Amino acid sequence: MLALMLADGKSLVTQVVPHALLEFSRGVMREKFAAVIRKPVFTFHFDRGTTVSRDLYMKLVKAMESKAVICATPTSIKSFMLKFVEMMRHLEKAKSGRREKKSGFFSSFTLSTMARRFREQSVIKELTVNPEETYYCTEILKLFRSGVLLLDEVDLILHPLKSELNWPIGQKNPIDFSRTKIGVGVRWDMQWHLLDAFFYATTKKMSVAFKDSREAIHILDSIANLLRKGVAGNQLQHTPHLVLLDRKFYRRELKPLLARWMLLYLRQKRLPTVDDRHLISYMMLGPAKDKQAAAAISVALADDYMKMLNLSHDLLGNFLPHVVSKINRVSFGLLTKSDLKLSEESNPNISLTRRLCAIPFVGKDVPSRASQFSHPDIVIGLTIMAYRYEGMRFSDFVACLTEMRERMDSEVGPYHKRASALRYASWVEAAGGKVRGPREGEGAKKDDNGNFLLKPMAITHGGRQTDDIWPLHLLDLKDEQHMGVTFRLLRRIPQVAQYYLDSFVFPLTMEYHMEKISASGQDLGGEMLFSRRVGFSGTPSDLLPEELGQCEYDEGVDGEILYTLTAPSIVSSRLLGADWTVSKLLDQIATNKPPFHTLIDSGALITGMSNYDVAKYLLTNGLPFDGVVFLDHRDRKMILLRHGMNVVRLNQAGIPPHRRFSFYDQIHTTGMDIHQCIDAKAAMTLGKDMTFRDYAQGAYRMRGIGIGQTIELFLIPEVMKLIDDQHERLTMQKATMANLQRVAAPSPTSYGGDLLTLANPLQMPGPVGGGSARSGAPLLVNVAAWLTVNGMKSENTQFRMLCQQSVENVTRKRSFATLTANYKELTQLAFADRVKEVAAITSAAANQASGDIASEFENLFAGKRRLFADDIQEIHTVVQAPPASSPTSQNNKKKLGLTKIQKCLDVLSERMDFTVHNDVPLPKPLSEILRYGIERNKEFLANDYDKAVVDKIMMVLVNSETQAKKRFGEPAPTEEEDTEEKAELQKEQVAEEEVLQEQEEEEEEEEEEEEEEEEEEIVHEQAKKKKYARDGENPDPWRIDCLSYLPKQKGVTTPKGQRHWREYFYPAKEFSVKNYIFSRALSLDFPDYMMVSRNYYEKSWGFKTHRRLKNVLVTMDFAPSKSQMKEIAAVGKAFTPKQEANLRKAFSLADANKSGGISIVELKEVLKAVDVDVDGEEGEQFVQSLHKRSDTDASGEISFEELKTMLTQRRYYRVQSNRFYVTLSLFEAECMRAALHEAMGTPLVAGTDAIVALRTDKTLLDCSYGYEPAQYFQDSSIKACYKFLDCQVNYNPKELSLLLRALQNNDCERRLNFFLEVRSNRRRKATDPTQTTLSKIFVTDDEHHMLQYRIAVGRITALLKSRGMYARDAFAAFDHDRDGMLTVKDLRHGLDWLGLKLDNALLVDFMKELDKDKDGYINLDEFKEAVGGWENDEDAVVGTFNAGAPLMAPIPREGDKKADVKIPEGVLAGIKVKAKKLSKFTKVWTSQGSMSRQKASVWEPQMSPIGPRQHRATIALGHFVGDGYDNPNRDDRDRWGLEITDTTTNWVGGSNWLIHVLDRFMPHPARFRLAWSLTHGNNPFYAWEPMPPSEKFVALGFIGSQTDNPPDVKCMRCLPREWCKETGYLHKVWDDSGSGGREGSVWIFNTLYLIGFVSGSDPPGTRPYDLKSRRFFLREYNDVKKDFVSPANTPGSR
Repeated sequence: MLALMLADGKSLVTQVVPHALLEFSRGVMREKFAAVIRKPVFTFHFDRGTTVSRDLYMKLVKAMESKAVICATPTSIKSFMLKFVEMMRHLEKAKSGRREKKSGFFSSFTLSTMARRFREQSVIKELTVNPEETYYCTEILKLFRSGVLLLDEVDLILHPLKSELNWPIGQKNPIDFSRTKIGVGVRWDMQWHLLDAFFYATTKKMSVAFKDSREAIHILDSIANLLRKGVAGNQLQHTPHLVLLDRKFYRRELKPLLARWMLLYLRQKRLPTVDDRHLISYMMLGPAKDKQAAAAISVALADDYMKMLNLSHDLLGNFLPHVVSKINRVSFGLLTKSDLKLSEESNPNISLTRRLCAIPFVGKDVPSRASQFSHPDIVIGLTIMAYRYEGMRFSDFVACLTEMRERMDSEVGPYHKRASALRYASWVEAAGGKVRGPREGEGAKKDDNGNFLLKPMAITHGGRQTDDIWPLHLLDLKDEQHMGVTFRLLRRIPQVAQYYLDSFVFPLTMEYHMEKISASGQDLGGEMLFSRRVGFSGTPSDLLPEELGQCEYDEGVDGEILYTLTAPSIVSSRLLGADWTVSKLLDQIATNKPPFHTLIDSGALITGMSNYDVAKYLLTNGLPFDGVVFLDHRDRKMILLRHGMNVVRLNQAGIPPHRRFSFYDQIHTTGMDIHQCIDAKAAMTLGKDMTFRDYAQGAYRMRGIGIGQTIELFLIPEVMKLIDDQHERLTMQKATMANLQRVAAPSPTSYGGDLLTLANPLQMPGPVGGGSARSGAPLLVNVAAWLTVNGMKSENTQFRMLCQQSVENVTRKRSFATLTANYKELTQLAFADRVKEVAAITSAAANQASGDIASEFENLFAGKRRLFADDIQEIHTVVQAPPASSPTSQNNKKKLGLTKIQKCLDVLSERMDFTVHNDVPLPKPLSEILRYGIERNKEFLANDYDKAVVDKIMMVLVNSETQAKKRFGEPAPTEEEDTEEKAELQKEQVAEEEVLQEQEEEEEEEEEEEEEEEEEEIVHEQAKKKKYARDGENPDPWRIDCLSYLPKQKGVTTPKGQRHWREYFYPAKEFSVKNYIFSRALSLDFPDYMMVSRNYYEKSWGFKTHRRLKNVLVTMDFAPSKSQMKEIAAVGKAFTPKQEANLRKAFSLADANKSGGISIVELKEVLKAVDVDVDGEEGEQFVQSLHKRSDTDASGEISFEELKTMLTQRRYYRVQSNRFYVTLSLFEAECMRAALHEAMGTPLVAGTDAIVALRTDKTLLDCSYGYEPAQYFQDSSIKACYKFLDCQVNYNPKELSLLLRALQNNDCERRLNFFLEVRSNRRRKATDPTQTTLSKIFVTDDEHHMLQYRIAVGRITALLKSRGMYARDAFAAFDHDRDGMLTVKDLRHGLDWLGLKLDNALLVDFMKELDKDKDGYINLDEFKEAVGGWENDEDAVVGTFNAGAPLMAPIPREGDKKADVKIPEGVLAGIKVKAKKLSKFTKVWTSQGSMSRQKASVWEPQMSPIGPRQHRATIALGHFVGDGYDNPNRDDRDRWGLEITDTTTNWVGGSNWLIHVLDRFMPHPARFRLAWSLTHGNNPFYAWEPMPPSEKFVALGFIGSQTDNPPDVKCMRCLPREWCKETGYLHKVWDDSGSGGREGSVWIFNTLYLIGFVSGSDPPGTRPYDLKSRRFFLREYNDVKKDFVSPANTPGSR
C-alpha cells in the first residue's frame, strides 16, 4: 500500500529489508504488483567494489519515472553513501600531497613466507577516482534525497549494536602490544593462558608452560573444584560446554583465583618487583578502588609491563566473563567449509578475519553473513575458544603443517633433531601416537631395566596405523588420505591450535587500519540520505533515531501476548534434571505421551547436531510420525521421510500435518511458518540469553496458540536458577519500595516514579518463604518477568550506544550535506594535475554535439571509460570551475574553502585505536566524552534545532547516569566497567613424497636416513682425510655354539676341535688405534665384560697402521650359561686424602641433625647422589640388606667409616659375572639375527642355557629363548661405554655418571687423547669435545668429586617435596627481583629459607656446578636441570604446596635503604627558588612530514651542568613548544625554568648542600611513560610523561623525542606538591588532524609555557600543575625541621 501511494513518478521509492528477507520481500512485491496494478520491482545491489556509472544512474532514473519499487539491503544503501565519502577522502589526500608510509617491517619480521602469500590474496586494490564517478554519485544521492525510504523490520535494521558498516582505509599496522620488548604475541598469549584454566577443569591437562609448577597445579585444581561447584549450583552450564551464567559468582569466587593464575604469567614475563597484593588488587579492583596499589605500580612498572597489567585487569574484569558466557556455534564460531563456500558465493572478497577467526552467529549453526566482532580482544578470546571447542579445520591443519615445514626447511641439522620436527613429534605424543624414525633421547619407551623397546603398532578398524605417524619431512601434504590419519590424530590437540594461532592466524588478522569511514542505522533512519522515511516492525521498539520520531504501537497486542503466554491452560512446563544432555532431551520429546508435534528450539539447547541429524535422531529413537520437517542451510522447508530415510521438499512430500513433526532451529524461530494441525502441541526450550521478544516470536510459530494449540516449556536447571535469582531480587526490591511507600505514599491518582511501584495485574499467590514457583501460573509469570528484565538489560546497552550515535549524527549529517553541496571545490583542486584529461573534457564541452561522444575519448581512456554528451557540461564543472560569464558559474556563491571540507571529512571518518593503556586509566562517563566531541565540532551545529536535539539527548543521558547513581549508589569499578564497556563488547561490524612400501624395510630406511644425516653433519666440517689401509678386512666366521663355552678358567675346557669365543672377541681394554708410524697406540681400561669383535676391528691393526673405523651400530649381549651367572659387587678403588675430605663434607651435608651418623633415609640421599635407584626393586633389596647388617649402630645409623667402606666396595653396584657384551660388524649382526630367527622358541644352542640378545643404542632387536636382561647398572654402563667408543658427544647426566665410573681407572688426559685419536678415524665433526656435554669426563677424575653437589641437590629436592613445591616454584620464590636470574645472594637466602644452610665455600662450588653457561647467574633451565625432573613421578610423595605457609619475603637489596644526608636547618631555610627566563633551545622535532595539517615544533632548553660546589643552579621542568617551526625566541612568549640558590653561601665559597637539596626536594622522575606517539609518515615522534617518584611530587611539563627509547630521567626534575597548584592556563596549540591512527594533541600546560601531550583532542583528564609563586623561599612551603619533604606548619607568605 505504501509503495502504491508513494511511487508517483516523481520520487524514488526504496524498500530496505534485512538480507534474510530480501528474496521473500521481493517476491511479495512482484506478486502484488503483477496483476491488476502493475509496477516494476528492481533490486539495488552495491558494495565497495562496484563502480558508479551512468548506467546505474539511468536505471534509477527510469525506475523513478516508471513508478517502480527498489528493493535493497541496508548494506547496499550504506555502501553507496560510504563510496562517496571514500572518493572525497581520496581526492583530499591527493590534493594535500599526503602519502602514507608503507609498513612492511612487521610482516617481514613475524610472518612466514606462506602467511604473507595468504595475506596478499586479500589486498584491496588501490582506489582510482574519476570525475564522472563523482558526478553520477552525487546525482544518485539527489535521487535518494528526494525519494522515500521504506524500512521493514525497522528495529533490526536500525539496531544500534548491529547496524554499523565499516570501511577501513589506509595501510595496516600491527595491533598495539602484539610485538613488544617482552615478546611477540603477548596480547593473545595472555588470553590463551587465562582460558586454559577453564579447559584444565575438564581435561586435567594444561597447554601452557607451567606443568612444572606446583603452585600452578594448585591454583588450577582450585579453579577446577570451583567450576564443579558452579555447575552443581547452576551458576555454570555444562552443556554443550562450560558456560558462565552468573556474573556475581564469577566476580566473588572465580575472579580471585584467576587473578592468581594470571599473576604466574606476569612473573614468567619478569614483571619488576611489586608486592603481589598490590598486583592482585589492581587486577581485581582496578586503579580507582586501591589508590595505594595504583601509586606503587605506576612508579615501579615500565610501559610494557603497565600495559600487561592493564590488559590483565581488562581481561579479568570484562573480556573473560563475556567470552566464557557465550555458546560455541550459537553465539560465535568458525566458518565451516560449507559456510565458507556459501559466503564466497555472495561475497568473493571475504576478509581474513572472517576466514580465520571466530565470527558472530545469528543462531545455532548459522553464521552472520558479513559481520565480525568489533573489539580485537573479543576476536582473540572467542577465536581461541572456537578452535579449542571445534578443533582445527582441515584447511587450517594443512596451513599449519605447511607453515611448520617451511620453518623446518630454514633450520639446520638432521631432520629429526630440528626444532620444528621435535615440536611436531611432541604433538603426536600428546595425542598418544609415535613418530616413525630415530629421535635421540626423545619419545622412546624403556622397560624396567632401561631397554628401549619396539612398541607394536595399534591398528584401527580400517587397517591403518594410528600411533606410528610419518615424520614431518616425509609427510605428503597434498595427499588427503595421507594427511587424514594425522589430521584426525592432531586436530583437537591444543598445542597444535596454539601454534597455528600464534604463528599464522593472529599475526595475519590482528592488524588494523589507521582510519575508517562508517555508516550506521542513524544514516538510514535519519535525514542524511532520505528526506522521507517510514518504518514498521512486528516487534517494535522505542530505540530509534531521534529524527525517525516516536514509535506508534498497536494497542492491546502486547497484553494479549502476555496473557496467552502466562495462561496455564495454554502453556505448561517441565524441569529437566541436572544431568541433562542433548540426547536425553531429544529422547524425552521423541517418546512423550501424548506425542509432541513440534520442537521449537528458541533456547538453542540442541547443539552439536545439524538439523538433518536432529530429524534422523528423532525418527530412529521412538518418534511416532511419518516424517520430520526441518530447514536446510538455504532456508528451504525439507522433510525427512521415515520410509527410506529420504529427504524431499515439504511441498512434494504429501504427508498431512497430523502425521509429521516439525523442528524449528533457533534461527528459524522468527519469521518462519510451517502449517501445523489444529491440536498440535509444541515443545519449546528456553536459553540463558533470551528476551521476551524471542520467547514470543518462538511461541507464535504455533499460529493457533490459545485456540487449540499448546506449548510445553522445557527448563534446564541452569535457566531455572537464573529465574529464581531474578525473582528473589525483584521480591527484595519490592519489599524495599513498600517500606518507602509507607514513609511517603504516592498520590492515589498518579503512577509511581518507577515500574516497580505499579501493581502487578498478573500477581498470583507465590510460595511462602520467598522461594520461586516451580510450576503453574506463578512459574509462567516468573519466566515472563525474567525474560522482560533480560530485554530491559539489552535495551539499556543499546540505549547508551544509541545516544552516542544520535549525538554524532547531528554533526555527521551537516558535514555530509556540506560536502555534497560543495564537493566540486575539492574535485576541481584534486583533478587540476590531470592535465590531459581536463583538457579533453574542456574541449568536448566547448564543442558539444548531440549524441554519444564516447569515441572522442577512446585513445585517452583506452576504452575503459565512457563519457556522454548529455552530461559533459556538468562533468566539466567537476574538474574545472566555469568562467564568470557562464550560466553555470557559481562565482557569486561564497566558496567554502579546503579547510572546511577537510573538517567535514574528519567528522565523517574515525580514527582506529586499539591501544592498551600504559598508565593508570581513569574512567570517563559517556556524557563527558560526548560533551568534548560536541565542543570540537560545534561549528557544524547549524541551527537552534540541532542544538536542541543535542541538548535533549545529553539531558536524557545525564539523567540516566544520575539516576543510576541515586538508585544504586556509586557503582563499584567492576559494575561500572560492565555497563560502560558492554556495548563495545557486544558490538559487531560488517567489513607429499610417496609413502614407503614395505614395513619390513623400515630399518634399512632408518639406516639410510642416518647415513644421509651424517652426510649433512659433515657439510661444513669434513673429517680429516687420511690414507686408510684396507687389507685383512675379510670376515672371519665363527660357530654359534662357541657362545655357550664358559670363560677359560680352572676346570673348564673347550671341546676338542672347537675354538673358544675369546679367539674371536677380545677385551675392549685391548682396543687401540694407531694414526702415525712412530706414535704409541692408545687404549683405555674399560670394564672386563666389554668386548670387541675381531671382525669389527682386528686388534693387531692398532700396532701397524690406521684404519677407517665403522660406527658402533649393533652390540651383542650374551651369557654362555644362564645358570652360571652370579651377582658380584663392582669394586672401586680406594679413596685419596682429598677424596676422603670431600666425602666427609658431603657426609656432614647429609647428616641433617648433626648426630655424627646418617640414617637409612639420609643414606638414600647419598646413594641417589651416586645414581643408585633406591626407589626400585634392586634398591629396596639393598636397603633391606643394610638393616640386617651387624655394623650399623643401635640407632640404625651408619657412620662415616661404614659409608666410606660401602662406597669403596660398591656394595650397591651389582654386576653379573659370566655375562659379556661385544660390538659386532654389520655382517656378523645379520648372520646372528638370522640364527636367532631360525631358533625362535627354542634355545639358541641346543642342550645349553646360553642366552643372546642383539641391540642397537636404543632398541632391543632380537633375543634368544630364555633371555633376561642385566640389571640397570651393568646394562646402562655398557651402553655409555660403547657410545664413548663410538665417539658420540650427546649424553644425559646419568649416562655421564655411569661413564665416569666405568673410566675412573684412567686419568683425564688419557681419556681425552683416546677419544681424539679414535674420532680422527671416524666420520665425525671435528667439534671440541670439551665444549660438549662430554666435557665432564675430561676434567673430573671420578664420581666422588660430584658427591657434595649431588647430595646438596638431593637435600634441596627432598625439602621441595616436603613443601609441595616444584623447581619452578622454588626458583620464583628465590628470584626476588624477578629478572629470571639467581645470584649467589639469591641462592643463599633461598636455601636458608628452605632450611638448608651451606658454608660459603660449598655454596660457591654448588653455584659453579649449577651455572652451566658460566655467566655468573642461574637461570630457570639450569635450576630445573639440577633439582627438577621428578615432578611427573607418580610415586613421589609431595606435601601441601609450601606446607600451607606464605612464600618467603623478598631479599632486601644492598642500597635499598640509602642513608639520607641530614641537611642543616639553616641551609634549608636559606634556599631561594625563583622562575628564570630561558633563552637557549635545541630543536627536538617538527611536524613537517607527519601527515598532519597544522605546524608545530618541540624544543629542549639548553641547561648548564650542575657542579659539585655550586651555590646556584638552574633546572629544567620539561620541554617547550614553538610557534610553527620557529625557535621559541622568535615569538613574544617567555619560557621559564627554575633557579635554586643557596643564600647561606656565595659563588666564591660555593655550597656543599645544594646538590642534596635538589635531590631531596626536586628529584628526577622515577621513569617516563609514553603518553602518545606519531609513527606514520616519515617523521616519527614520541611524547613522554614523567612519573614522579612518589605522591609528594608532581611534574609540570613533558618531554619529546624522536626515538622509542625512554629519555634519561636526569633531563628534568619534579617539584614538591606544596609548591604547585592546578593550572589556570591550558591551551591547545596543535593536533594531528589529517593523519591517521591514534589521535594526539600538543598543549601549553601552565604559565611557564611548558609543553604537555594528550592522547586525543580533548583536554587532559587530570588538571596539570603550575607554580603557586614565581619567587619564594623553601621554608615558606616546607617544614625545614624535618629530614623529609613535608608541608610547612604555617602557610607561606606568598
